[in-house]
Amino acid sequence: MIRTSSSDAVVYTLEGVLVCVIIPTAAAAAVITGKLGGNESSLTSYMIMSNMSSAVLIPFLFPFITDNGSGFIEDFLQILPRVFPMIVLPFVTALAVKYYVPKFHYFIVTKCKNLAFYIWATTTITITGEVLRSIVNSKEDGSFLLFLALVSLIVCFIQFCVGKIVGHFFGQRISAGQAFGQKNMVFGVWVALSYLAPTAAISPGCYVLWQNLVNSFQLWYRDKWNERLQKQGQPPYQE
Repeated sequence: MIRTSSSDAVVYTLEGVLVCVIIPTAAAAAVITGKLGGNESSLTSYMIMSNMSSAVLIPFLFPFITDNGSGFIEDFLQILPRVFPMIVLPFVTALAVKYYVPKFHYFIVTKCKNLAFYIWATTTITITGEVLRSIVNSKEDGSFLLFLALVSLIVCFIQFCVGKIVGHFFGQRISAGQAFGQKNMVFGVWVALSYLAPTAAISPGCYVLWQNLVNSFQLWYRDKWNERLQKQGQPPYQE
C-alpha cells in the first residue's frame, strides 16, 4: 500500500468529484427511466445532447486544468469512439429499423419489451466486476480508498436528489433524477485515467456501484408503490 500525502489526497478527491459531476448521462438511463414510469423520450434526448456536448467540451476544457492530453482534435477523435457506439449508433439503428423494417420493429416493441433491461443488467455485472478488480489491485492506502468511495456515494446521492428536485417543478421528477444521477462512468473512468490520475478514477469507478444500488432500490420501491396504487384502484404513476 502507498500512503497518500494530504495535498495529493485533496487533489485526487477533487478530481474524482469533478469527473463524477461533469460526465454525461448513461445510455442505460433510458431503460431504468422507462421501468420507473419516467419519460423515456425526454431522457433519451437529454442523454444524446449531454454525451455529444461532453465529447466536444472535455477535450476543449481539460487542457486548461491538466497538462495531459494530445490536443483538441486528437482527444476528440479518442473520445468519439467511446460515445458513438453507445449513443449515436443505437439511435440511428433504431430509426432505421423503425422506418425500413417495420415488422421487425413491431416484434421487438411487442415481444421483447424487457430486452433492453436484461442487456443493461448484463452490462452492469461486467462493469461492476471491472470496478472491483481495479479497487482490489489499487496500491493506494485502504482507508483512502474507502474515503474516495464514500465521497462518490455522497456525490451520487446529491446528484439524484438535485435531479428529482429540479424535475419536480416540470412534472418529470423521475426522468430528471436519472438524467442527473445515472452517469456514463465507463467514460468517466477513461477521462480520469487519460487526463488526471489513476487514483482519481476510483471515485467514478465506485460511483457505478452506488448508482446501481440506487436504481435497484428505486425499481423495488416502484413495484411496492404500484401495488398500493392498484389496491386503491389508481393507475401506476407515469410521467
